[in-house]
Amino acid sequence: MCERALEFGGPEPYRLLVRGEMYFFLGNLKKAIECYDASLQMKPRFADTHYARGIALYRAGFPKKAIEDFLLAREINQEFAMACYWLGITYFHTGQLVKAAEAFECFLLKSPTSSIANYHLGQVYLAIGEPKKALEHLQILAGKNTENASIYYLLGKAYYRVYRIQDAIAAFSESVRLNPEDKQAKLSLERLLSPDEP
Repeated sequence: MCERALEFGGPEPYRLLVRGEMYFFLGNLKKAIECYDASLQMKPRFADTHYARGIALYRAGFPKKAIEDFLLAREINQEFAMACYWLGITYFHTGQLVKAAEAFECFLLKSPTSSIANYHLGQVYLAIGEPKKALEHLQILAGKNTENASIYYLLGKAYYRVYRIQDAIAAFSESVRLNPEDKQAKLSLERLLSPDEP
């Protein structure tokens, strides 16, 4: 249908964007990126196409180029929450942790009820050595009675790093209860329950 729309209606930025999305969903990243490029040649400041191309570039292994597109999408449409989210993901996976935290904070600001924003912020703040900030976000998630074991695992790590050992034990215990196969959570719990002798 996308091909027919292009055949009868001619090239148009939105049609090319949709065609690119179809190729993306079919797993053909090269063709998807070609469609996004064509869309942007016709309409260079098309936030949706920059966003879509950014995801395709990230998936294709070009994170630096993806970051450029996410930044442009956010510049063109300052309310584009998901551009902030993907910017955070890309920064995180390229080791730019402070920028990842800023991007996820931007995402949370635009989407204040987002659980995934709090999760990623907890993860990033732990990675950059700010466990108190991590706790703020992880406690919000734990307060929602979540059944996600990884949240309690991260929460246990954050409690441990601020020397709240009993809270860390409780969090790791909950993580193991929710996912008995999690070796990291089990090991962390065992270390706290059976510390080495001095």
